[in-house]
Amino acid sequence: MRYNDLFSERYRSVTNPSDPLNSRLIELALEAFSTFYKDFFEDEKASEVLRSCLGKHYKTSSAIIESNLSLSLSKYHQGDAKAVILYLESTLSAIHDLVDLLTEQLCE
Repeated sequence: MRYNDLFSERYRSVTNPSDPLNSRLIELALEAFSTFYKDFFEDEKASEVLRSCLGKHYKTSSAIIESNLSLSLSKYHQGDAKAVILYLESTLSAIHDLVDLLTEQLCE
């Protein structure tokens, strides 16, 4: 469910998300992605569940997600909206991969 919320972020549906007129959409997306990361990777209970289900994949996925999210925040502060979008999309892709892995593990 939370992945779908990120997938549906409004910046993804506008023609030119990096246009300065869409800066608020980027800010909202950064907040949503950051909250997702905190809720699933910084929260001890949630991260333990993921870690126990995914093993080594958890470590790899969390590193990729954290790195891309960090880069998107850095690019936001540098005023590089196009790079923010690129790193948010990379973050979303890594989250999707994690959801796929989790689904595989739970369906075995």
